[in-house]
Amino acid sequence: MATSIKVAIRVRPFNKREKELGCTLIVDMQGNSTILANPEDPTDKKTFAFDYSYWSHDGYIFDDSTKTDIPAPGNTKFKGQNEVYSDMGLRFSPMLSKGTTHAFLPMVKRGQEKAILLLGAKEVIWAYYQGSVKQFLESIRTYHQTPKSS
Repeated sequence: MATSIKVAIRVRPFNKREKELGCTLIVDMQGNSTILANPEDPTDKKTFAFDYSYWSHDGYIFDDSTKTDIPAPGNTKFKGQNEVYSDMGLRFSPMLSKGTTHAFLPMVKRGQEKAILLLGAKEVIWAYYQGSVKQFLESIRTYHQTPKSS
């Protein structure tokens, strides 16, 4: 059996603290490429290729019905939680029952909500937090609760 690793990177919006500090955005994305600019010399750029590059820094509106960020009208660059889940999370659920091992490791700076979810959170946290991690864990729960034919 062949093994592979899928790597995705997502650029989130600046948080309140970063905005107050006047932080400068040094990341851009084009397709599956992530471009980092040297903060001291913005013309000095390095490009990195990933399986998936998700731009979530700007170009979105908050959708009250789904409690997630969605692309603003006319924006084609923004990628939200649904795209991350569709590309990364959906592939894991059916494969888990086949004896293969998978890891879905979100790394965040905004807070610990995703780490809490992965450690097994209480229902109130499950209901509050949205996004690809919640979708991924819910799909595992649903998959394993669905009767399978022999």
